[in-house]
Amino acid sequence: LLMQYAKNNGCSVSKQEVDELIREYKETYSVFYEEALKIYTEDELRAGLENRILIDKGKQVYFSKFPIDTEKGFEDYLKSYDIEITSLTEEQIDTAKQKYKEKLEETAMNNFVKELRKESNIEYK
Repeated sequence: LLMQYAKNNGCSVSKQEVDELIREYKETYSVFYEEALKIYTEDELRAGLENRILIDKGKQVYFSKFPIDTEKGFEDYLKSYDIEITSLTEEQIDTAKQKYKEKLEETAMNNFVKELRKESNIEYK
């Protein structure tokens, strides 16, 4: 559903983008890349990476339309972990805000996918 959303919003993936991601995996995660090739053919791996890029682009489109506000609720988020904002350094605050943003984005994306499922009338058995 996210791939369809991405395509419907003008997203596409070039061969060069997939090539670059494969090059990055080969250089940075060579062991994982080699293990993946034991499970998948290179074409299957390329297709999976293309899908991943497309989904990421779809998420970017969604969040450009509905940006996440990391200020709202941030101190309550910290308090849920028994952390006072005054006890943190600027670097720690930035890191905590990034984690908070990731949590908000995950929740928002899960809710968005639920809505896409409802709209698409897919039956899950």
